[in-house]
Amino acid sequence: MDIRSPKKNAVEELIHRRLRERGVISFEAFMEAALYHPESGYYAQGRSRIGKSGDFITSVSVGPLFGELLGFVFSEWLDSFVRGASPLLIEAGAGTGRLALDVLAFFCDYRPELFDKLEYWVLEPSTDNRRVQERVLGEFTEKVRWFDSWECIPEGGVDGVIFSNELLDALPVRLFQWDASAREWFEKGVTLGDDQLRFCRAPYVSAAEARDIVREWFEDSGITGGDSMFTSLPDGFILEVAQRAKQWWEQAAVRLRSGCLLTLDYGYLFDEYLCSLRTEGTLRSYKSHSLSADALRNPGEQDITASVNFSMLRQAGESMGLTSLPLLSQESFLVSAARRTMEAQAVFGEWTPPRMKQLKTLVHPEHFGSAFKVLIQKKDMNACV
Repeated sequence: MDIRSPKKNAVEELIHRRLRERGVISFEAFMEAALYHPESGYYAQGRSRIGKSGDFITSVSVGPLFGELLGFVFSEWLDSFVRGASPLLIEAGAGTGRLALDVLAFFCDYRPELFDKLEYWVLEPSTDNRRVQERVLGEFTEKVRWFDSWECIPEGGVDGVIFSNELLDALPVRLFQWDASAREWFEKGVTLGDDQLRFCRAPYVSAAEARDIVREWFEDSGITGGDSMFTSLPDGFILEVAQRAKQWWEQAAVRLRSGCLLTLDYGYLFDEYLCSLRTEGTLRSYKSHSLSADALRNPGEQDITASVNFSMLRQAGESMGLTSLPLLSQESFLVSAARRTMEAQAVFGEWTPPRMKQLKTLVHPEHFGSAFKVLIQKKDMNACV
C-alpha cells in the first residue's frame, strides 16, 4: 500500500525548507510564518475565521453593540479634546472590517456632526484582508484610508484614538523555559524529527544570553531584583517573551500627539503570570472552536495566541510619555459605557432586547467579561475613561 504524507501548504513547505537548511528556528519565526505568510498564513488568507462556522468567536461577532459602545466612548473622548480639527480614529488589525463598520455606523447614526469631520485609518499589511475590508466598508469607504505599516504614519502626528481589538495576543513570541536543576533559562526552538515539527532546545542562544533576555523582560514588566526574580519558579516553567507586542505599543505611542491609545485583549498583569497554574505558559491554538494541544500542528490552518503582558505594555507607554489609566476588565469597561448611554439615549438610541442580549454576552464572566482586559493610556488629555 502506498501511504503518502498529506500535501503541505506553502507555509508548511517554507518552514520545512528553512529547518532542512538551518536545523532549528525560533518559535517566533515559526509563529510569524504560520500566521502571516502572505500566501498561506492563517491571518493573511482573506477569509473569515470568526463565528460559528470558523475557529473562534470574538466580541465583534456577538453583534454590532460592541462597536457601538466603542464608538460612544470614542465620541466622548473626541468631544473632550478635539477643537475644530478633524477627529481621527486608527484601528490596527481590522480583520474583516466589521468592527470598523459598527463604529462608523454609530457615528453616522448618532453623532453626524462628528462623522462629517471624522477620518478612519486602518493599519493593514495584508492585501487580501484589505480587499475584504473594502467590501464590508463599502458605504463608508470615503471615510477610510489604509496604511501598510506604522512607518507610513508620521511620529507625533495623531490627534485622536489609536486602538486594537484582539491583535496583540497574535503577535509572534519567543519561548523560554526554566531548568530548575541547572538554574538556567533556555530558548525553545522548532526543529524536524521524522519529518514532524517538534520543540527543541535552541542551540543559538547560550544560557547566559537567555538569562539576560528573561531578566530584561521581567524589568520591562516592572519587576526588579536580579536572578532572585525567577529562581523560585518551578522546573519547566515557560515564559513568552513578546518583544513584537512591546515594539508595536511603542510605535503607536510615539505617533500619538494627543488622545488615547487603547487595546482590548486577554492577558494579565505580569505578576499574575508567575503562578503554578501557568507553568506551561499561556500559548494556545484554536481550530473549529476547540483548543488544540499542539501549536506546531498544521501551520497556517489554526490560530496561535499568547496572553498579553499588560504590565509590559503599560511600562512601554509610560516610557514614551503616556499616562496610564487603571487596567479594566471588559465587563467593567462596557457596563460603565452602557450606563452612560442610558443617560444619553439621544446620542445612542434605545436599549432594545437584541442590544441587551448582546451586552449580557459581552460582559458575562464565562464569555468575554473577565478574560478580556482594557488598557487605556492617554496623552495631553484631561478626560479619558
